[in-house]
Amino acid sequence: MQEHDEIVSSTRKQQLIELEAVTAKLELAREEADKLRLKNDTLEKQLEQLDESYTSERAQSERVLQDQIDELMEKLRTQEAAFRSQGEGEMAAMRDSYTRLCEANDDLKKKLDEVSSTSAGQLAEAKELEGRLRAELSDLRAMLESRNAEFYLVEKRKQELEEELAAAHELSAINDRLRAELEEIRKQREVEALVSPLKDRAGKNEEGSKEDCTSLENECFKLEMSNDERKGGQCPGPILSESELEGKDGIPSNVASISELSAQTAGEMCTSDELQQLRSEVAHLSETNTRLAAKINQLEAENSKVMMAKDETQRLLNELKSASETMHGRVDEPHQVGSSGDEIPGNSPSAEYFRMENLRLSEELKRNEGEILLARDYKATLEKELLELKSQVAERHSKLDGADVLISLQEENKSGTNEDGELHPNGSPHRISLLEEQLRVQRDEVERLSQLATSESQRADEVQNVLKEKAAELESLMREIKQKDGIIAGLEDELEKVSREEKAMRSQCADYENHCRQLESRIEELVQEQEKLHSALIEERALVERLVFKHGHFFLSFYFFLFSSSHRHFVVFLLLKLLLPSLCPTLKTKRNLFCWASFCQ
Repeated sequence: MQEHDEIVSSTRKQQLIELEAVTAKLELAREEADKLRLKNDTLEKQLEQLDESYTSERAQSERVLQDQIDELMEKLRTQEAAFRSQGEGEMAAMRDSYTRLCEANDDLKKKLDEVSSTSAGQLAEAKELEGRLRAELSDLRAMLESRNAEFYLVEKRKQELEEELAAAHELSAINDRLRAELEEIRKQREVEALVSPLKDRAGKNEEGSKEDCTSLENECFKLEMSNDERKGGQCPGPILSESELEGKDGIPSNVASISELSAQTAGEMCTSDELQQLRSEVAHLSETNTRLAAKINQLEAENSKVMMAKDETQRLLNELKSASETMHGRVDEPHQVGSSGDEIPGNSPSAEYFRMENLRLSEELKRNEGEILLARDYKATLEKELLELKSQVAERHSKLDGADVLISLQEENKSGTNEDGELHPNGSPHRISLLEEQLRVQRDEVERLSQLATSESQRADEVQNVLKEKAAELESLMREIKQKDGIIAGLEDELEKVSREEKAMRSQCADYENHCRQLESRIEELVQEQEKLHSALIEERALVERLVFKHGHFFLSFYFFLFSSSHRHFVVFLLLKLLLPSLCPTLKTKRNLFCWASFCQ
């Protein structure tokens, strides 16, 4: 028991040490969590600072661009003023440039058609990508919900395991108490095993003592008769001579045993109350034995429950491993996007795919910005040519005004000559016809140039509208890119959360495995201690049996001495043993001594 108490105290100390270690780990985990929170706060502050710096840089860049636009507008105005000062000598060059402009306009239309088709395809691809991203987000949310459900089940299982651990501690305490009760029961069974043969022998000896009492009475009567005859004789001899004692060898040899059995029967009669107590104790021991059997069955059931809990924890660990593998498989699934006939390889995870998609979109954005710059340059050239055409039209209008003035002067001269009666048949009509032809040609050119100017202005307006649509498409693409960046950041955060939760789950599973191992080791220690106690009980029982077999007579005499109502028999026995040999030297044998003791009784 002392060793058992020492084992229990050592286990308790070990459990306290483990508890302290677990609390220290928890404190370290809390400190790490606080550090991570501080780090997260600092990162959020840095993000806010970056946002502020980005907004400030953006505002500064917008101001710089506005200044550049203003400078360009001023330059354009100066160029417009310079172009307005040009003359008629550039009409041929303008016609050539007009033909080139028509060709370039056709090319621009083709390019615009291509850009619109590519932008439509890109929009369709962006919509498909958005749908896929939403599907992936829904899958990830479903995975997170399932993982949260698994975490909830694991937490619930953890609570159940803690309850089972508490039950195991209670069972260990019950086992200790049962061991103490088993020790008491073993001792009581040993006493019962010692008492039961005594009861059998006492019952047999009672029957023999009844038969021997009659023979003892006859012998005592014969002795009295012989004593009376000797007293009536002339020569009184000694009380008993050696020859008579030798002649009295016909007395049964079991007189000593008979006297001893008579003393035992008297002791048995005196110890009936103790026998009843022993019987009640035996009944109590049988009840405790049945109760111990029931408790042992209960312990076996609890052990089976612990084994089932261990199997359940192993199953949960396997499920967690399979869930983590499936999650990695889902993360590593191929994401195919039909962008210009290219396919993204299936071995790259979704985060890398989003990064590649972001790079592709940024490249497309740069290419579109380059096309927009080229379109702006072409628009500037068209505006320049339009200004030149307008200046030429203004010059032609001024020339027409001059021609109208000349025509009016000629008409006035003609009317003056008609009034004066002086006619020049070869000069004035021919000159008037020439002037009218020149005027008609100039009017035709003016009309043609005005038509060209209107058509060019319409084309410029169309180009401007196309540029506006392209800018709107670029803005929408920028918004989609920002949304995708936000989605990528959210997915990365979710992946980090899932990885952290997976690490926490692995640590919890490791803790559960350690608890299960501790429970298994504790159960094995209890089984080993039970086997040791059983072997010690068998050895003690064998030792007691050997001692009883060797020193049975001494134990019986000591037992009856203890359980006798009075010690008068023992006193008589001592007196006879001490006094009679001095009074009667012939009483040397143990048998005669017991005969005298029974006679004195």
